Amino acid sequence: MILDFDTNKERISLGLKQLTEHPWKDVEEKYEIVRYQAKKIDDLFRENYFDPVSLVFEAGACCNCGYCSSICPVGCIQVSADSLEIDKEKCIKCGLCFSVCPRSFPTRDVFRALNRLNPDLKDGGASNYYISAYSASTMNDKIKEVRQDGGIVTTIIQYLLKENKVDAALAVMHSEDLWKPMPVLIESDKDVYKTAGTKYANAPSLNILDEAFKYDRLAVVGTPCMMLAIKKGNTYPAPINLFENIKYTIGLFCMESFSYENIIKICTEVFDKKLENVVKMDISGGKFIVKEKSGEEHKVPLKDVTSFARGECHYCNDLTSEYADISVGSIGSGAGWSSVITRTKAGDDLFNELINAGLVEVKDLAEVKPGFFLVKKISGSKNSKCHKVEFNKKKE
Repeated sequence: MILDFDTNKERISLGLKQLTEHPWKDVEEKYEIVRYQAKKIDDLFRENYFDPVSLVFEAGACCNCGYCSSICPVGCIQVSADSLEIDKEKCIKCGLCFSVCPRSFPTRDVFRALNRLNPDLKDGGASNYYISAYSASTMNDKIKEVRQDGGIVTTIIQYLLKENKVDAALAVMHSEDLWKPMPVLIESDKDVYKTAGTKYANAPSLNILDEAFKYDRLAVVGTPCMMLAIKKGNTYPAPINLFENIKYTIGLFCMESFSYENIIKICTEVFDKKLENVVKMDISGGKFIVKEKSGEEHKVPLKDVTSFARGECHYCNDLTSEYADISVGSIGSGAGWSSVITRTKAGDDLFNELINAGLVEVKDLAEVKPGFFLVKKISGSKNSKCHKVEFNKKKE
């Protein structure tokens, strides 16, 4: 029955009379008129809502990982490699995007405290806790042809897909614009070669994570900020896994990244080379290196290109992807090798499967030069130089 609060008493009485005359139900004749009066809101009143992640972008600290876009329940966030936009008409101010943002509030001490309680983990100093640390190189000749260093990430992804341990892997590959990376979901082990090699331009890889709900088991490759976003998404605002289908996370070492426009400037202004002639970029031994199709290599001191780095990267204190199952990078290992740090049981078990299958060659990272010492040293340097996010400061 719909109650019609009408001030016309005759109309109300008529309705009640009709009810009392119903042949099979007795109804008491009673009615009430309820009046609601709006009160003036106090000047100090504040609506209970959470500010969206645009606060981070406006402060100049957004890493553009894209995770907020994938977890937004109303789809109002758009993230590219260099921008973040929120549809204010759609936004419900739930605060979820801010909670999972790797730049929103510090969590390193919390996660490290939890790691200290795990007897299976070793203290890696500035590089955080771990299970095992190796210097490793792929045994796959085809991967060796396209690898950046040891070819480990490509080998891991190929193994996971070939052995049907995951349904897809999220990584990056070159887009139609040369040296501009784009996120991609790889379903076949035959396609992993497309994702080989390091792309130094920033890419919002987690921007397409919501497209991966159709997969039951997913592997994600990404930078430290992306690994932290996924970790926070599994912890805040409640202990639930927002993406339960993520089975493995492979984190990349990362000191800083560049915008695509600045990658072009590095090639054309610093090296005086055409971008289309460059087949490989690398950072090694304190040098930024480009290799041309002719096979010729050119090097400049790393300090010559640091001014081109994204300022947003200076808010990151993680060099080695501390929150991944497996961390991989070139620091600490020689040419043709990668440093590999396993951090969870799942990651350690997976990498041991590769070793036992003869897919990788390994050495103890502590016994090679410069080895684990350098990894810890540079991790400490990045941590000490990390900027604090100031939300009252607007992006310049």
